[in-house]
Amino acid sequence: MAREPERGLGMKGIKYFVLLVLLLLSPFSSAGEVEHETPRGGKHFYLGIGVGGTSLFYESEGQNRISPSSVFLFRAGWVATSDLLLGYELFWVLIPLPFTYTEGKHCFLARFYPVGSLPGYYVEGGAGVLTNSIDCGGCYTREIDVSCAFFTRVATGYDFELGSSFQLGLGLKYHTNFYHATPGHEISLVVEINWFPL
Repeated sequence: MAREPERGLGMKGIKYFVLLVLLLLSPFSSAGEVEHETPRGGKHFYLGIGVGGTSLFYESEGQNRISPSSVFLFRAGWVATSDLLLGYELFWVLIPLPFTYTEGKHCFLARFYPVGSLPGYYVEGGAGVLTNSIDCGGCYTREIDVSCAFFTRVATGYDFELGSSFQLGLGLKYHTNFYHATPGHEISLVVEINWFPL
């Protein structure tokens, strides 16, 4: 049974809200800072994993709909500087009901740690290609539809240092998915861990 349409902030309101959060969390003061040693300092590459939840906002039959779901991610990249990480991320989205919807995002990203009073705070941007599939097992005939689209990402969060090689972080990610002519929007809250081996 399809979900009932949910009215709320709408697509523009969601976007403005996320941009406002990014602005309010940004550290403005950078004067007189003492250099802070982080797990990123002196390292060359990193690996990361994460789990969390997301809400997918999309337009169907002229109405806004919301579908909560689970996310999983794997990330790998290199340390450009102690304040800048570059990398590739595979980001899965799974919606089990009322049909099985899976989405795999191939994201190329840049994560920047501003020089400020919050050494673990970061902002992130990225873009890439996503592949989504719909398995309509409850239909009269079993059907799997696979399609491809583009997406963009903005994100913010905070990483807590765990020793000299690990970071545990909480991130808020906002994606805009371009399905043909109709965009979809996702807001994700993810717990991540990064490992800097060398």
